[in-house]
Amino acid sequence: MIKKLTDQELKDLVASLAVSQKKTDEQMKKTDKKLDKLERSIDKLSKTVGGHTNNVGDVTEEFFYRGLSKKKNLGNIKFDTVRRNVGLAKEYDIMMVNGDSVAVISVKYKLHQNDVEKFLNEDLKEFKKYFPEFKNYKIHAGIASKFITEKQEEKIKNSGLFAITQSGKDVEVLNDEKKFKAKVF
Repeated sequence: MIKKLTDQELKDLVASLAVSQKKTDEQMKKTDKKLDKLERSIDKLSKTVGGHTNNVGDVTEEFFYRGLSKKKNLGNIKFDTVRRNVGLAKEYDIMMVNGDSVAVISVKYKLHQNDVEKFLNEDLKEFKKYFPEFKNYKIHAGIASKFITEKQEEKIKNSGLFAITQSGKDVEVLNDEKKFKAKVF
């Protein structure tokens, strides 16, 4: 059975609900302010982490660029020039060029599982589109990373790519010059 409320009981109930709603609204405002503050903190942290990540990537690219600029060769292929961060619409980390060949090098601080496939299936396939001046060149490619596992090294080499890593203060091409046949893309 439902009890019928008197006019006074209804007024008291409405007044009680209004007080509760006001408290809820005040709490929501406090929560919104806390969420805004948290969002600003997360944005600041994201910028800091993003900046750190970019710095690590820049340092890694610089290391491999300088090392390859000194050597100017991959395996038994000699290059005349080495350039870094080449391209406008699509940027390539390192490019090595001679009279009939160009080597495109993707640089990673730490190589991840899908980096080799992405490089092969996206970056290399698009290279001649972005650099038509190299359409008649032999295109070679490699992946440079400070960390390459044995499994990754094998995958890189089996794909016809040069595997390049750090050895002390120097750059080391892991492909055996006598046994490895670089793929022409």
